[in-house]
Amino acid sequence: MWAIEFADEHPEAIVTGVDLSPVQPSFVPPNCHFIVDDIEYDWVYDKQFDYIHGRFLSMGIRDWSRVFKQSFDTLKPGGWVEYQEAELIFTADPSSPKPNPEMSALSDDVQEAAKRIGVDIRQAHGWKDAIGGAGFVNHSMLHTRWPLGPWSNDAKEKALGKMNQRNMLNGIEGLTLAYLVRIRGDPAEEVRQRLERVRAEMKDPDVHMYMDLYVHVAQKPT
Repeated sequence: MWAIEFADEHPEAIVTGVDLSPVQPSFVPPNCHFIVDDIEYDWVYDKQFDYIHGRFLSMGIRDWSRVFKQSFDTLKPGGWVEYQEAELIFTADPSSPKPNPEMSALSDDVQEAAKRIGVDIRQAHGWKDAIGGAGFVNHSMLHTRWPLGPWSNDAKEKALGKMNQRNMLNGIEGLTLAYLVRIRGDPAEEVRQRLERVRAEMKDPDVHMYMDLYVHVAQKPT
């Protein structure tokens, strides 16, 4: 978990982790603590922060402009914010011997369901104006592609793809089931059968997929 690893690496820092539910481990570094909260609500903290980090939150955030503004207001002058988001689009690489119809259709259906409740899961590429509008300066964006599966010829990308594949095989139901069943009204058993076809496609060595990752970093003026 990022907060725990950061606290271990920086014993001089005080790290506050935020999650919707109490899923954190019992044993954490003495300089790290967690609170249960929803970042879409008002942020109420007894101190300002030097650095705010968020990762993979876009499946549940309706108003990113408000999140950026609250991040700005909660930072100390000169502090930094970093948000990392992977857009739920699984694209077949030009090198792919086979297409990825199951994964592509699934991500499109989840996007459509998310829009029904005001969530845009494919907007991280366009956050520059919203971040600047919140008052931040010195904005930069890193765009990279994460392979899904160990299909790349590059050793680093192959290792990353293997980890990404493992995470998605384990996490795809948690990412999609509620959207498809509760919002679209798809029968749960049909969704689970569909996800088995998606997992089979993920594991097919002839399907070369990737997802886009965006890392936004910006500073509050001093």
